[in-house]
Amino acid sequence: MTPIDLAFEDEFEPPQPPQPPKKKPQPQMEYEYQPQIPPQPPQQPPQQKTREQLTNYYSYPEEQPQQLPQRPYQYSFWDRMVMSRREVMKLFILSLVIILGISLEKIGCHFINQYLSSNDLTTIQEVLVRFSFPIIVFIILWIIKSL
Repeated sequence: MTPIDLAFEDEFEPPQPPQPPKKKPQPQMEYEYQPQIPPQPPQQPPQQKTREQLTNYYSYPEEQPQQLPQRPYQYSFWDRMVMSRREVMKLFILSLVIILGISLEKIGCHFINQYLSSNDLTTIQEVLVRFSFPIIVFIILWIIKSL
């Protein structure tokens, strides 16, 4: 048969595509989790344009004032000296602490040597006296730090 004969034939039925095999329904569990879908708000219809929007065929963007690029502020020598005053004070205090530590060590060594030369001590007693000096300094620093 030709396609024209098929078009005019009353009893013509087009061939049906093959149907996929039917799946067996899976048995449902007694306590199956079914998530709840929140209701969605109704969509609003699009807003109608106003008369001004319809008559203004050429819309130009608003002009914005041009901004000049900002250069970072250049601090002068005196500004930097004033700003770094706190760091300079910290450095000065640190140097005083170092000088204080050196002088205390010299004083301690002098008195320990004087004590050891004036007293007749055994070698074990002399070692204990020499080790006691750093231990005493450590304990004093710990006490000062905890105050």
